[in-house]
Amino acid sequence: MFPHLSDSWLIILIACFLGFLIGQWIKARRNRVVKDSDYVNGLKKRLLAEQSLQTKKSKKKTRKALRKHGGL
Repeated sequence: MFPHLSDSWLIILIACFLGFLIGQWIKARRNRVVKDSDYVNGLKKRLLAEQSLQTKKSKKKTRKALRKHGGL
């Protein structure tokens, strides 16, 4: 069941270490992608908020102008 030679144990240890390193690399890549997508989503939300604020302001200005000049 278990290997008796030291060379076999060395191969098993190296394989486990490589598996661990690959797992950490994949985990780091996944975290970076999640952080990047969160940043992009935040930028999109801010941009949409600014655009809606501008449209609200322009609507208020046109309403005021219409009231001031007596409508169409």
